[in-house]
Amino acid sequence: MIIAAPKEMKPGERRVGIDPAWTNYLVGKGHAVLVEKSAGHFSEFEDEDYKKAGAQIVDSKDELWSRGELVLKVKELQEKEYSMLHEGQIISTFFHLTEALEPQVCKLLKKAKITTIALEQLVSEGDFRVAIVPMSEIAGWNAAIQMTWLLFEPPESLGVALASFSGAGSARITILGGGTVGYFAARTLLGIGAEVTILENDLRRMAELNKLFGGRARVLYSNEENLRKSLKESVGLINAIYPMPDSKTVVTREHIKLLPEKGVIVDVGGELVETSHYTTLENPTYIEEGRIHYCVDNVPSLIAKTSSKLLINAFMPYLTEIAEKGIDTALKQNSVLKGALNFYKGKLVNEEVARRQGLKTEQL
Repeated sequence: MIIAAPKEMKPGERRVGIDPAWTNYLVGKGHAVLVEKSAGHFSEFEDEDYKKAGAQIVDSKDELWSRGELVLKVKELQEKEYSMLHEGQIISTFFHLTEALEPQVCKLLKKAKITTIALEQLVSEGDFRVAIVPMSEIAGWNAAIQMTWLLFEPPESLGVALASFSGAGSARITILGGGTVGYFAARTLLGIGAEVTILENDLRRMAELNKLFGGRARVLYSNEENLRKSLKESVGLINAIYPMPDSKTVVTREHIKLLPEKGVIVDVGGELVETSHYTTLENPTYIEEGRIHYCVDNVPSLIAKTSSKLLINAFMPYLTEIAEKGIDTALKQNSVLKGALNFYKGKLVNEEVARRQGLKTEQL
């Protein structure tokens, strides 16, 4: 099989879909690996590294896409990539079709008659999201780092340090959601020296968080009273909850005003905070209601070397089965892969995607 790794086209995206180690493995199994020139540069995988592993470095994006049978990407398809799709192609990337309405993309995938594997829907035993978890860990860590920086560095900042100094208590941060993102954000903030309140509504998870943090973080049931109380005591809010289809606003403008002027909102999930809208790595912040907002949706790209390695090692054991067995056999034998299948040769076969997009599934 011909496996292709293009250079990402989403603004600010620095990750890559394959590394030299997995390239060497696939080439050793008799497959061809094409890598677009400088695709791995920001992950510190240089063209020469790929060449030594047996890859072909391709200068032309059009050539890479036209030859690639299995295309390994990181972020969702960009408009400039639409015309490069061809019938029979298999594409693996974060599609996020269960989260946002994307009628144009669905129409395109059907028309092109391609097969798609959505990385966000690779779910193994125990409801473990194979590709999402390592990226969520990085997103939580980064949320804490951005919160720390935005509270003291920019000219419009509060000038607050999230640390406990002699004779002065530390500032408090509220974290909405105690899942992977929230946990790693809290762990990082506590290490810096901040005080932390985590709002969570899963009682079992609340017990786990209390055990994990040994009482160092305040864990409260997520309701209106506790949200208001916690925001009044905090200088910043981290939203660590990813929205589900038809999710409603949780944090309103009135809630945001409970934070001090120049307080900070770091929104990892999006949509649940009324004043939030997605930003880019080039323009990551804006001010609304007098509070600084940071709402970048692909923050793991900031730490491209680490996040590329974690992501590739998470999904490649599954995707190599496609190369070695063919798509049909791999889908029959691997339920994790089948669960992440959105489109099969242009047919929409994923019920979760169909519900979100208002479409009907077709027979595989």
